Amino acid sequence: MSGLSIKDGAEVESGGRRFIIMQLIGFDFVVARDIETDDLVRLAVVDLNPVSPPASTVPSLPDLSKVDDRDWAEAGEHNDVWGAHAADNPRYHCSKRGRSVPSSARVRVCSSR
Repeated sequence: MSGLSIKDGAEVESGGRRFIIMQLIGFDFVVARDIETDDLVRLAVVDLNPVSPPASTVPSLPDLSKVDDRDWAEAGEHNDVWGAHAADNPRYHCSKRGRSVPSSARVRVCSSR
């Protein structure tokens, strides 16, 4: 049970529900408050689990170093969606695997130079 903290105020899970430990009763039991109902219950320590981390709401970003040349070229064709001025604006810089990308295939990357 890595990550399980059994002390007053610790948040734990048991039986699919979340609890806050209010008091330790010896080594085998705790008094805990159900987070949703505020009910106090006695729980066996062996039934406690660490709280599962919430699912990440931040979308993962693609690894631009793995974008192939065909996709870079297609992105350049769609440059007009962002505005033709973006490719010539010195504020935007893009490089792929250490080499410069031609302006015809430049993608708008918001890293200032």
